[in-house]
Order: sequence, then C-alpha cells, then structure tokens
Amino acid sequence: MVLLMSRVSFFILLRLVSMSSFNFAQSFQEYELPLSWSVCEVGKEEWHNVILPSTVHGALIDNGILNHPFLGDGEATAQWIGERDWLYRCESFDMPLHLMKKQHLEMFFGGLDTYADVYLNGEKILYAFNAFRTWSVDVKDLVREKSNSLEIYFHSPIKRGKEKLSEIDYPLPGEELRAITRKPQFHYGWDWGPKLIGCGITGRVVFKVYNEIEMIEVSIHPKMVSEDYVLGEFKVELQSERDTSLTLVIKINEIEGLEPMRQTFVVKRGSNTLSTPFRIDDPKLWYCRGLGDPNMYQFSWQLYSSSELFETGDISTGFRNIELVRENDQFGESFYFLLNGKKVFVRGANYIPFAFFSEREPETMGRVLQAAADVNMNMIRVWGGGVYEVDRFYEQCDKLGLMVWQDFMFACSMYPVEETFMDNVKIEAEQQVKRLRNHPCIALWCGNNENAEAWERWGWQMGMSAGNKKTLKDGYDRLFHQILPDVVSAYSQTSYWPSSPLYGRGDNRHTIEGDAHYWGVWHDSEPFETFEEKIPRFMSEFGFQSFPSEAVVKEMTNSSDPSVMDSGFQSHQKHNRGFSLMQEYMARWMKPVKMDSIAKFVHASQVLQAEGIGMGIEAHLRNQPLCMGTMYWQLNDLWPAFSWSGMDYKGNWKALHFKLLDLYSNARVDIFMKDDIPSISVVNHGVSDLNCTLVLDHLAHSGERIFTWDTLVVARALEAGAIKILRGFKLKDNSYLRVRMIDEGGATISEDRIFGANNYMKDLTEPSLRLSTSIVGDNYLIEVSADNFAKGVFLQSNTKGKFSRNFVDIDGKASVKVLFIPERPSTPEFTATSLWDTYN
Repeated sequence: MVLLMSRVSFFILLRLVSMSSFNFAQSFQEYELPLSWSVCEVGKEEWHNVILPSTVHGALIDNGILNHPFLGDGEATAQWIGERDWLYRCESFDMPLHLMKKQHLEMFFGGLDTYADVYLNGEKILYAFNAFRTWSVDVKDLVREKSNSLEIYFHSPIKRGKEKLSEIDYPLPGEELRAITRKPQFHYGWDWGPKLIGCGITGRVVFKVYNEIEMIEVSIHPKMVSEDYVLGEFKVELQSERDTSLTLVIKINEIEGLEPMRQTFVVKRGSNTLSTPFRIDDPKLWYCRGLGDPNMYQFSWQLYSSSELFETGDISTGFRNIELVRENDQFGESFYFLLNGKKVFVRGANYIPFAFFSEREPETMGRVLQAAADVNMNMIRVWGGGVYEVDRFYEQCDKLGLMVWQDFMFACSMYPVEETFMDNVKIEAEQQVKRLRNHPCIALWCGNNENAEAWERWGWQMGMSAGNKKTLKDGYDRLFHQILPDVVSAYSQTSYWPSSPLYGRGDNRHTIEGDAHYWGVWHDSEPFETFEEKIPRFMSEFGFQSFPSEAVVKEMTNSSDPSVMDSGFQSHQKHNRGFSLMQEYMARWMKPVKMDSIAKFVHASQVLQAEGIGMGIEAHLRNQPLCMGTMYWQLNDLWPAFSWSGMDYKGNWKALHFKLLDLYSNARVDIFMKDDIPSISVVNHGVSDLNCTLVLDHLAHSGERIFTWDTLVVARALEAGAIKILRGFKLKDNSYLRVRMIDEGGATISEDRIFGANNYMKDLTEPSLRLSTSIVGDNYLIEVSADNFAKGVFLQSNTKGKFSRNFVDIDGKASVKVLFIPERPSTPEFTATSLWDTYN
C-alpha cells in the first residue's frame, strides 16, 4: 500500500474517502447566549450593561461608577466591592426551536468567580464554588423557546470565606481567607499588587445541545517520540445512550499528499473511547527557543453517524520528549530538563497574570510573551498565586517555543483538609491537566509556590497544638504528594514537582538538590556578590526591585508632576521596605540619587536592578552543570507599581529586560574574578560548536587601550567553560577589562566588562555624549558616542516606538548604534542620558 510508505501511516487498514462527498448538518452544537448582560449590587436596582467575560470591578469602571483603582489611591476606595453581593442577569433571550428539539440541552459555564448561585427561569440550577473549574448542568426541562432569563447571584467572597472559616476548628497559616477560597489568590493582595477582591463571569456561558451522543474530549496521546518516528493515538471520548456505529475521519494537515483516513467503530451504550493509532515518520519535533523550531502538527477530524456529520474540529500539538531529570551526581542531586535528548539550560522568568481584571487588555498577554521570546527566554513559570491562563496563552507559548513551568494554584498558605475541599481540587486539577496536556510547551506541573518552605521555615508551627500540626501536615501530604501527582500521572506524560522550592534557604540542602528561591539578596539586604556564592541546582526565583518608567509613575499617581509624598505614590509600593531597600543598595553601588527626582531615580534604580540580577544570572550561567536554570522574579506587572518586574505595566522594557538580550543570548562571554584572578567564561547554548576569538582589552575610562590579548577558542555546544587569565594582575580603580566574543565573520557576538572596584559607578567621569541620526527605511539609526566610559546610557524619544537596545554601556572614544522603530510614521527627536547625568 503506497500510503504506508509516506510520512504518516495508521496501524490498521483504513479505507480512504474524500471529504468533499459529505455535506450534512452537525448534530452536536453549542449556542452562545446573546450579549445583553447586566449587573447590579444586590438590594439595589441600578443595573449596568456588561459584555462577557466580566468582573464587577471592570463593569463599574466601564460604566463610570468606579474610579479606576489603579490610579492615585483608588485601591483604597474600592474595598467595599468585595463586601457586597452582586447579581448578573441575561433577560428575555430565546432558544432556537431546532435546538429545543434536541434530546439534551446543557448549560456550560467556563468560569464563575467564585461563590455563585445560578438561576434559569427562576429555578436554581447550580451552586459554584471554585473559580478554577468549569461547570455543566442539564437544563432541558427548564428552557423555553421564548423569553428565558438567567441570573447569577455572586456571594461576597469575603463574607462567604469567613463563614467557611468558622466551620473548621484548625488554623490555616499564611492567609486564611484566600486559602479557604478557590479563587485567584493575588486578588487578596501581594507584595507587588493591590487588594481588590471581587467576582464575575470569567469564562464562556453557552448551551450545549445534542441527541444521543455527547462529546466529552478529543485528545492526542504520544506513545513514542524520536527523531525517526512518532507513535501515538488519536482519541475521542464520548457518552452514548444506545449501541451504534460511528466513523472517524482524520487528516494531519502538515503531511503533504496524505488523503483523509477513515475508521468505523462499534459504539456501546455508556462511555466510549474511539482510539486510532498513528505513526509519523521523520517528524519535525517541537523544540524550545535556542534548540530548534517549535514545530506543530494540526489534526483535522470529522465524526459521522451513518451519513450525518456529527462533529468536526481541529486540534494542534507538537511532539517532544521532555522530562525533569533528578539523579545523583558529583554535586548532590541534579535538577534539569531534558528535551528530545538534549540538556536544556533554562533561561526565563516568573510570570504573574497579565491583567488584574481578566477581561481587560487581552493584547497585553501577547505583548508580554513576545517580549519574553524577543530576549531568547526558553521558559516561563506560571506562578501558583495567579490563574491557570486561557487557551491562547499556551497556544502562543507553543508557537514561540516557550516552555511553561505550570504551578497548580496554591501559594504561601496551608489549605483545608476536608473531603469536600480535596474532591473539589481533584476535579479542578483533572480539568486543567486535561485541557493543557496537548500543549507541547507544558514542561512541568508543580504543586505549589513556597508552601513546603513556609511550613518548615516561616514560623507557622509556633504555638500550634500537636494535633493541628498533624492535621495540616497530613492534609498537605495528601494534596501535594498524592492527589495532584496522581492526576498528572493519569492524564499527562509531564513531570510533577511537589513544591517550589522543596527546601528553603535555611535548609542546607537547598543548594545541592531541587530548585531554589533565593531572597537573601533583597529581603535580608545581602550584597549582590552573594549570588556568586549561593549557586543552587536550579534558581527558580530571585529578584530586585526598581521603579517603572516615569510615564507609569505619572499614571499611578494620576499626576503630571508626581511627588513621593502623594498617597497614590506610596500606595503603589506593596513591600514594606521596598523604597528603603532600593536606597540602601544604591548607596553601596552608586552616588545618592534623591527619590523625589523621579526621572533620575527611575534611571538609577533600573540600572541597579539590571546590575544585581545580571550578576546572579551570570553566576548561574557560568556554573553549569551544577546549576541548570535561572528564572528571575518577575517578568511583568499587572498594574502600575514599584516592583521586581523586568518590564512595567505599560510594557516598557526596563534596563533588566534590555540586558537579557545579551544575558540570554545563545552564545555569550562573561569576565569575572575567581580567587582574585580575572577569568573568562564562554557559554554556548546552541546545538553546534562555535569557533570564535576572545579579545581582551585593558582600558582606561578615557578609552586609552593599555594592552590587548586574544585567543582562539571552540565553544562547545550546550556547554559552559571557563579559563583563568592574568594571574597576579591587579585592576586599578580607574580602569577595566573588556572581553569580546567575535565569530568567524568578524562580528562581535557578546561583550562584558569587569572593573577595579565594585563601586566604580560612584566614580564615573562625565562621558560627554553625542548623538547622530540617520534614516533607514521607515526607521531611525542612532549613533551614540562618548569621550569617557558611559554607564547605562538611556535613550528616549518624544514619539512612541521601540529601541533595539537601551541602557547601553559605551567605552571611551567609542560609539554604539541603536535602531529605533517608530510605532507610526513620525519625525522623532532623541535624547541620551547616562548614569553620570543622574548624579549631576
């Protein structure tokens, strides 16, 4: 059979048919409700129009009832919303007669946040109590052809949470109210975000109609993935009310010349799984960024009952082998990801929800993920205090080659132990794992964020009775060591990790096994140099705060001339020592910059953040294979804030994110001091060896070259290596070493500098910057020159656009070129400011 010699084949003999011969109406359908929704506070008759999805906060903002809580001290004035009950309604909608005639009619709710009574035509059909779950209800006997009404009564999550707390006789260390409520926990406030506890309809509300057969799920299950072939099964799960036969037709769109394939199944009354094995020869495997292309396959499928088209659809997936490898080695126990047989050094960041109110600014999500890809990240961690993101989030990660470390939604608390809670979470986990299992980007499921560390190291057990300790620990073990790993194992092939981190930094094991969250730098005021000493197996959290852009500071204060004394300014700093810690570290590394000089402090704090986190990332990179991953806290902001983010609320890249263009590049060079000897580290994350030249220059701040040294090296694929140089050499305070990595074509791939003193930024000389601009197509090429070494040169434009680089360092008597891409045709004017200018 010729077909079996093509790129794909099925294990059983299938009769080929042409899809053009079928043209029948679908039997299984979804009907979305009209958009005529409104909301009001219970007890009042002030109805406000909304469009789904919707949160109460968003609805009140859109209707001019609530000043935006992100502006000024608006957060404080919005606290009453969480204390009230709210009613959503959709009145006088009709149900098409042909759908009424179907044997089954169900209502599906894709997301209700959180405690909700649902009424259809005055009859209660559902009580929902988990924002992370979907719900489905049979409403065949209640739906009318004309003038239906649907009401969703949302109970105050604060009041209902307190009621539930009164029903248990043990404490919930951490934050009791958010721990007992299955709701996004960041709504209750965090050290980077506001406290805005609300409710709303966060997912689809649709009717599902069908006759005797209900579609449950369509999924793809790889069984064997290699560079030579992929073996798998295409599965359709359904429920039937009678014995019958169904025909499944499948086509893999990426396989040219492949005709649709057809198989007929005998279906029995009850649950059925229609399973069709497949084989793809010479497959294009899915890879993360840097290792290869994120190749995807789309399966188009149709299901027929006799001659009637019953259901049709598309499902996309990528094929890869990915696993978390933990095995004994010379350092302790490894912690790294193996993708299609290749070790991956993870370069990434922690991701918080892209928007506080889930229905708002959907374009923000795409912008954030693209920015991660633009600096060559290969993994992001979806943090456990947020949300399981929407489908398009994971679809974009698939396309961008961004692996996803996916936390279950538990963070920094102990949780209830009752059967009702455990059963509820099990359903939540099953729904989410099944929903996401065909996304090749999913690299890990993690049980929680910092719960294990907190239980052991944060003093939660102090003063607690032995009985309560046992109750909580048993509940923890059951949830994170039994229920969740069992769900992951049953419904996916992805690795599971119980808690991030497994051990806190008070436990000596945190540097030799598992992942680490290291917050000695920042929370404990430890110097940046600590990052070079505390090297874990995998750094999944570490961070340092900075100011957002000046424009965002103006927005948060709702003022064109913001003052640090404004209540709106102070309320957007959620860490109780945030401002003082920034100033403390700045005093060590820089000349004092007054915080009320907003523009200057923005510049200085961002350079400081990039310097500190950069030291950590470089230490992790050069210490491979001891350390095999670095993910800083945090990638993005969800409101205008002073935070640890690498890009601010409006998507402006901070100095840190620009620095990642080099730090996260596939090949880079790093110069550092080791045992008082200047040393060079070369990193190559590519899949091929790289022949390059290292050029070392000893330079004065004025640009004078004191000496030059070069050597040829071979940077081995997927490795890091270091060489010691200049034994006995002592750097003077007014000079520095610069190393450049140059490819065979003469292009500089990467460069790095090391200075004679860590406080070199205090002793900068006026750089005397000069700008020249030329037009390149629709863009602008800016050349910035300096007479003396210039640190953190910040380019700005009076029109919106994107700089290819920013916060650059420029050697004396040298220049750098930066491309500016305007958002729309314009004639921009540019300015350049160095760190020296913030002092003077």
